[in-house]
Formats: sequence, C-alpha cells, structure tokens
Amino acid sequence: MNNLLLKDTYDQDDIDVTYTNEYDKTAQIKEFKSKYNDFRNIRKKLLPFLDCGNNIWTVVYQIYESELNGDTLYVSNIGDLTGMPQTTVIRYLNKLSDNDLVWRIRHCNDKRMIKVRLSPMFKNQLDELFSQTTMT
Repeated sequence: MNNLLLKDTYDQDDIDVTYTNEYDKTAQIKEFKSKYNDFRNIRKKLLPFLDCGNNIWTVVYQIYESELNGDTLYVSNIGDLTGMPQTTVIRYLNKLSDNDLVWRIRHCNDKRMIKVRLSPMFKNQLDELFSQTTMT
C-alpha cells in the first residue's frame, strides 16, 4: 500500500489517505473532498458566527475532545496541544468567550490556572454538528 499526503489548499491541514491503486486513490480523494465539503457546509450553516477558518476550529475541537474524554483543559495546555502560539490561542478564546461559546474558570487556589469549558449550548451544537457528519 502506498501513502498519499493530501494537502487542503484552503486550510493547510495535512491528511493521510491510504490507497491500493490509482482508481482507489482517486475514489478516496473524491470521497474525502465530498465529506470534508459537507462538513464545512454543515458547520457554516449551524454556526455561521464562527466561520473564520480552521485554526479556531482546531481550538474548539481540542476543547470538545477533552470534554468528551473527561479531561480538564487549561488555557496553557491548548497552545501545546495545537502547536499554536499562546497569543493566538488567547485571541481565539476571547472570540469564543465573547460569543458565550466557552467559559473560563479560574482555579480556586491558583488564579493563574484557567480551565476552559464549552458552554452547554455550544456543546449541544457541536454534538449535533458531529452527529451529522462522519469523516471516516
């Protein structure tokens, strides 16, 4: 089996696609592009105020995934997990917080530690978004 690295020209995300022959490769690429476009369209329709590129969605998904796993996520961890500079993460969190999509909760003993949680309304919207799309 060969490996093909597919580059999304809009979002600059690296995605691994495995294929066995040229026909299979073409079919998988078409299927992936179709599913990815469906995901973007549903995402845009469901949350139009958050249509500002994949980087902010990387932050959103990191928070969402940590909540699904029952993990506590701090502001300082998001940059490490996503590879984004802390200033960029904070700018995205400000935008999300201004729209009441995430909550920041200060640690009771150490005020420098700030937990990040999705608002219940936004978590429900994300649950709906991910239930409508599957990228497998």
